Amino acid sequence: MPDPKNKKAEPGNDADDSDVRKGPVITITASESRRRCGRRFPKGQPVEVAESDFNEGQWREIIADPVLKITPPID
Repeated sequence: MPDPKNKKAEPGNDADDSDVRKGPVITITASESRRRCGRRFPKGQPVEVAESDFNEGQWREIIADPVLKITPPID
């Protein structure tokens, strides 16, 4: 039986609002496979991330990485 405290234990359970993303959502495409801040960015495969997925320092590290192409561009 799934743990009632762990709402993610059951597939399709949308009762937990903690997955709501905040901040800009960007698509990152890596020209080389890269691992940054606990996330994998496979070469040539777009990965969608939001600013709320990372802390401020991690976010700066990701947007400053020249291997990671960000769409739309961040100023």
